Amino acid sequence: MEASIRLCRSMRASHQAACSFLAASGVGHVVCADPEPAEPADLTPAGLAEADLGSPRQEGAARAVGRAAPWCRTGDDGTVPDLVVLTRPTLPDLTDGLLRDRVPHLAVSADEAIGVIGPLVRPGRSACLRCVDLRKADADPAWPKIVAQATFARVRPQACDTVLAAMAAALACAQALALIDRPWAVPGSSGPATVNGTLEVVLPDWQWRRRTWPPHPGCPCGAAYRDGSAPVTLRRNDAVTDAP
Repeated sequence: MEASIRLCRSMRASHQAACSFLAASGVGHVVCADPEPAEPADLTPAGLAEADLGSPRQEGAARAVGRAAPWCRTGDDGTVPDLVVLTRPTLPDLTDGLLRDRVPHLAVSADEAIGVIGPLVRPGRSACLRCVDLRKADADPAWPKIVAQATFARVRPQACDTVLAAMAAALACAQALALIDRPWAVPGSSGPATVNGTLEVVLPDWQWRRRTWPPHPGCPCGAAYRDGSAPVTLRRNDAVTDAP
């Protein structure tokens, strides 16, 4: 398919595996943007190999894509992508730029025993990453401090169960393909599951659940006002668990 997907700050094994999965699924242009050197924690069966250690992650990801789909383009030619996949936590400047340029983006994280896919942000039309943080801050006043610590502190190496990384990569790719295929354009379709929500798994039960995150009326992204209606009255925690 003639689509372009960019993966930024690929500091998790799940992101490198996602590059290969997307390419093998038929995405014509997959770019990994991460110049940091590959470390042992980055290695994964569907992504970086031992020979990639020490070289920039983006080069190792390009080689992995080449093994999965030799025809897939991996060079960054300046094309505005159809979707950007982000590793959380993400620096605000990056997400603000994506919102400003109206580029859809999907947040993905997988480390230790927790995997989170989403939200899938359609700028100005669905909850953004700041909306989710504001909802969490409504429930827990300490949340902004937690986010700041996670954003600017880096633990090395970054542990992640290999199977969890593969699961997160596969589900992230499914959400990306759902956006590109645009099934939400069909009347009656609500779109990919991560629009205004997240899909989360916690070991050891391996059970995925979806959490709903409505756009926050206090967020400057404006998604809460896209239909011109007044904001809904906020409860202490507006994060709704849809499935156990």
